[in-house]
Parts: sequence; structure tokens; C-alpha cells
Amino acid sequence: MSAPRTASHYLERQGDLPAAFRRAALALAERVASQRILDTSLQGLCGILGIACQAGASGTQGLFMQVRALLQRFGMALVPCSIPCDLAVTDSIYAVTAPDLYQDEDCFFVKQLMESGRTPALSDMPRITRMNEKMANYNVMLRVFEALFVISSGKLGSHQRSVLADLLGSLRLPADGLRYLRACYSFASEQRNCHCDFTAGHCFRPLKEDLTERVCECLAAIAAASPYLQPFNEEYPEIERLRAHYRKYRSGIAAAA
Repeated sequence: MSAPRTASHYLERQGDLPAAFRRAALALAERVASQRILDTSLQGLCGILGIACQAGASGTQGLFMQVRALLQRFGMALVPCSIPCDLAVTDSIYAVTAPDLYQDEDCFFVKQLMESGRTPALSDMPRITRMNEKMANYNVMLRVFEALFVISSGKLGSHQRSVLADLLGSLRLPADGLRYLRACYSFASEQRNCHCDFTAGHCFRPLKEDLTERVCECLAAIAAASPYLQPFNEEYPEIERLRAHYRKYRSGIAAAA
């Protein structure tokens, strides 16, 4: 019996994937859709797909990215949403159905509007405004989940989970995007906050200044909800901005006590 092929081998084949691999990937996609969240690992996914579980020179980051790219071809996504640099092949990760943001009526409307080439009318503006708000909120929350390790390396505490749940419940978000963010919430509550290496380029692209400010404000609110201060991770690019928001929240809590 020949040795299993690597994930990169299948990524390079594009539309010429072997039938056995396609069957395994489609069966996995069906299982994930049925269970909604599949608690698995890189090792487990490699076994299901019949590919080699080889970390390579870039460690598990490279394997994580390759497996994620393969799953994306079959409508699946991984949680955490970031690319962890401290993930072992046996550590828990979640496989979920990939979010389809265009299931949202406002996002779908704007997509059709752009494809039609029609000049937006005044009557279109409310939907365009709602779509922009939903997408901005979604991008902010992805970066909040990416950076949760900065304020807490383990699972979130109960008070922190409450603040994060309130944030998700208060924001206008694409419906299927909210489903994915809730899977990220479950991971942060039940597993841990994986470490993302902001210096290696394996992270989300920076947002505009006002949205980055919101990310830091959300992180500070979650951090301040804990009765115990954990030292912030100094690698975070917006560490000083985060500290400034944290001081505001803590002083507000002290004043209300």
C-alpha cells in the first residue's frame, strides 16, 4: 500500500482530485452539516481524508492552512478562525459548514446590484447601509476572536463569556456569519484561545482605524469582565490602544462599585 499523499499534493491538483478523496471529502461535508460542529483535530481530519499528517517546515501552521484550504473547496471551515501557532496535531479544533454571507438578504441584494451594473437608486441605500454595517461588524468580531489569546490564554471565564455573548447578540450581522461566530464562541468557551503569531503574517488584514478601535474596545470589555487580570500578550500590535480601553472599563467598574 502506498503512503498517504500530502495536503499540498491535493491542493495542486485543483479540478483533478482523485475520486476516493472526493468521496471522503463529500462524506465529511455531509457529516459536518448534520452535526453542525464536528469536534476533531488535524490528525483526525487527515485520517478522514486519507492524507499525510505532516507538519513540515512551517509546523502545524502550514498543515492547518492546507487542510483549511482543502475543506473550503467542499464548503467547510475550521474553528479557530485564526491560524494558530501553538496547535498540536492532536489538539481539538472544530469543523463546520463554511459561512455563506450571501444568505443574508441585504448582502445578497447588494451582490446582485453590483453584478447588474445598475447605478444604485436612493431606495437602495437602506439595504446598502445595512450590508455595510453587517460586514463591518462581522470583520470586527473575527478579529476579536483572533486576538482573544491576548487577554486570556485559556478558556474564557463565565463573566467574560457573558460579555462576549451580549456583544454577538447586540450586533447586526449576516445570519450565516453569526452562526460561524457562535461556533468560534463555543470554541473559546469550551476549548481555549489559540495563539496567533501577528509577526508572521498569518493573521487577518488590518481594518480601518475606526474598526480597529472597536476591536480593541471589545477585547477590553471582555478582559475587564474577569475578576482576575491576566497580563496582556505584548505581541499584540494594538497593545497600547487595548490598554487604554481596558483602563476606561476598569475605572468605570470601580466607580460603579
